[in-house]
Amino acid sequence: MGDEGEKLDDITSLPGVQMLGDERADPITFMLRRAARESGHPRAYREFVGPTWLRMALIGMTVGGGLTGLMHGMLGLSAVFAGNGLSRDVLCKLALSAFLLVSGVLFVTSRRLTRPLMVSLLLQIPLVSSPFIGYRFFAGLMVVVYFVDGNIGAIDRAGAEFWFEYRPETAPLGVGVNLVALILLVLLLRNQAIQYE
Repeated sequence: MGDEGEKLDDITSLPGVQMLGDERADPITFMLRRAARESGHPRAYREFVGPTWLRMALIGMTVGGGLTGLMHGMLGLSAVFAGNGLSRDVLCKLALSAFLLVSGVLFVTSRRLTRPLMVSLLLQIPLVSSPFIGYRFFAGLMVVVYFVDGNIGAIDRAGAEFWFEYRPETAPLGVGVNLVALILLVLLLRNQAIQYE
């Protein structure tokens, strides 16, 4: 038991102890967490440790996409001044684009603040079209592979789009996946490390 205690002390004394992947499934990480708790450093957090190009791509997708969405939403606000009233789509697009922008700015300020970034990427992955509900949101870059009414296809766009309808009776039945957002989310999840304070 004495040797194990010395080994745990040696492990926790190493600078920058980190583990990639899921800490719950790894017994070594469990041992590191226990050692950190016993050494008086119980706080563990995830931090982005990926390459610079990936960090810049994530920032570009969120900050750039959020700003683009806000600009498109502001153009939609011009309809209010024309007397057409404020649409729900314009408000939702403005809110989602603002969330994207904030999540990107938070990530710029700290590599630890990745949860809002994950949510903003998750919101951009699905495309759903059915007679019951329709949803599509992207800001920045979109490459969607879709299956609609028995047809398989792909579309690519840059800019910002938001579409949400409840019971769009004329919408065809189909689903799609935004590959850009999905790939960025997977890379973000794979390039995080557990750090201990």
